Amino acid sequence: MTKRRRVILLVLTVACGLPVVALVGYLLARPSPPQGSPRIGLSMASSFVVQRPLYEDALARAGGTAVVITPTDDPARVAELLDDVDALLLSGGDDVDPAMYGGDPDQAGSTNMRRDEFEVRLIREAIKRDMPVLGICRGVQILNVAHDGTVRNLRDDEELSDRHGIGAGSFRAHEVTVAPGTRLAEVLGAGPHRVNSFHGQAVGRVGDALRVCAASDDGVVEAVERPDATFVVGIQWHPEISSLSDKHSLALFRSLVERADEYRRSRPVPSDRE
Repeated sequence: MTKRRRVILLVLTVACGLPVVALVGYLLARPSPPQGSPRIGLSMASSFVVQRPLYEDALARAGGTAVVITPTDDPARVAELLDDVDALLLSGGDDVDPAMYGGDPDQAGSTNMRRDEFEVRLIREAIKRDMPVLGICRGVQILNVAHDGTVRNLRDDEELSDRHGIGAGSFRAHEVTVAPGTRLAEVLGAGPHRVNSFHGQAVGRVGDALRVCAASDDGVVEAVERPDATFVVGIQWHPEISSLSDKHSLALFRSLVERADEYRRSRPVPSDRE
């Protein structure tokens, strides 16, 4: 980034606040991924491609290359898609369909069953391979459902809805406490961290083989992880929004990319990627 652009970024950040930082960074200085960098499979629905630049830029600054993965109805394609990447990133989006976990169909907004079923297959195949996985917002919820957990609705509780949903204070909504001795603590440090919040649902009953690694003081689960895996972590907030200005947000993507590089080095590289 040129000196002039840094000055513009600083002035706009001070004048307008944190919410514009990611947008300004995108407009002024979109980074390019390093040549030959680990390939991160970015799972997202075509209706949410507006989010794509934020994820791509965060991964590029962390040293990785985003490879967008969109839902397919062919189960055989799941293995092929994962063969082409070194880690899996589950992005935000619609609510998980309650039919996926035996929930109340009235306790969800817009849903996409095709994406739900596809991502559950992706997650389970990635787990079999011990491939690094990071779930963000909806991503932590579908990660939990893929482990036979459930999703809870926060919209019926006015206090929880105001605190965790989309509003004027969403960009610095509240603190979460990261539990010591967890994978997440290794990345962020144990203790309180202030996060953004843009969700109407959250992890309910924690799925098999998962453990809670961060929560807010109102009891909402903010992160889960799988301790028997090399790196399988899901978080409820959106680090891609704040990764340009917050070192802890970027650290999550760097950790994913580092684990992806280790995973890549531990397996044969497909001939078309040599």
